[in-house]
Amino acid sequence: MSQHETRATADPDEAGIRMTLSFPEPDAARELLLFLGRSMDDESFSIDAVGSTDAGPHVIAVDDITDAQRSTASYAVACGYYDNPRSARLADIAAAFDRSESAISQRLNAVERHLVRSFVDANDGESGAVDR
Repeated sequence: MSQHETRATADPDEAGIRMTLSFPEPDAARELLLFLGRSMDDESFSIDAVGSTDAGPHVIAVDDITDAQRSTASYAVACGYYDNPRSARLADIAAAFDRSESAISQRLNAVERHLVRSFVDANDGESGAVDR
């Protein structure tokens, strides 16, 4: 890995840029985050996650997610179901897919379960310990 690795993406449907930064030294990352936090107002700058890992980015396989689960999850994100606060309800997604709320809930839960388990497994390391 290079000394500082940066990836940036811009979603045409959203204002702004999402960046992933990797620094070999935590102090450099902390200084950058403090600078950005002081330089921008709360509405134009947010930090989604800060973590420390030597493993680099984690790739989560989605091969076992069905097409129905993938399209439902994509629609749920697009219509604002995962926004905070939510701008869509489970009933809205169910109506769009002509399915029951229960069926849509099961689809989304299957995707969420897969993603969360993959995330935890990737970040659990070899210790297997659970922080409480």
